[in-house]
Amino acid sequence: MKLSKPDYFLSKKMGKAIFDYSLIAPGDRVLVGVSGGKDSLTLLRLLSRWRDVAPFPFHLMAIHVDMRSAFPHLAGQTGPVLAWMEKHGYPYIVEKASPSEKPLGGKSTCFWCSWRRREALFRVCRKDSYNKIALAHHMDDIVETVLLNLFFLGEISTMSARREMFGGKVTIIRPFAYVEEHELKRAARLAGDYPELPDCPYGERSKRAAMKELIRKMERMCRPVKKNIYRSLTRIRADYLLDRDPQGERESMGSGENGEPESI
Repeated sequence: MKLSKPDYFLSKKMGKAIFDYSLIAPGDRVLVGVSGGKDSLTLLRLLSRWRDVAPFPFHLMAIHVDMRSAFPHLAGQTGPVLAWMEKHGYPYIVEKASPSEKPLGGKSTCFWCSWRRREALFRVCRKDSYNKIALAHHMDDIVETVLLNLFFLGEISTMSARREMFGGKVTIIRPFAYVEEHELKRAARLAGDYPELPDCPYGERSKRAAMKELIRKMERMCRPVKKNIYRSLTRIRADYLLDRDPQGERESMGSGENGEPESI
């Protein structure tokens, strides 16, 4: 299969992430989470092709989590997604999400939706002996998560390209870690036949949407701001972070004549 130019460059970035982070190994059994959006469908297309040309064998299976029992507003997704996979000959599994109670403890609907999907994926891994879950999060998602955790949790953390769960029995991988959202949008436009899914009624009101808008505004002042935030995750200057020890923190800050911290 000849790749379009956008698909070619996406495949190169995906392959680099796979090798840089050791995302897929010989004999792996990989589930590809397919929600039906442009990101997950593109990941399924390109990972399927990558499997066919990879220098080692591994098993790949698409999985769609049917969310209707948990969140009725997502009822319009499953039919079009399954029809698209059948049309293109991708084998798939459908797993129903557990029924959802009204969100408690101040957690958002987005949090509970994500949690129900993840719960279903782990259930299939345990039942059918899959050891990897490939998710279509991209560079924009990673950068937005940095800001979300910084602003709302007061910590420096984000999604990782590779994260082992349950003592290493299951590993979440993100092969699009080096890919930007605008690149996926372009590839999706050229693919041409992705299903039209109803928009989530909570999408535009989410905190993530606010982070996306903040990054867009910052890019007007600093074009590479997104890549700079991404790079910062691997360029930690520990000597310039606050000391965990309160006494040490006070000593490192110093004080001026009026008891104010000195400028650095």
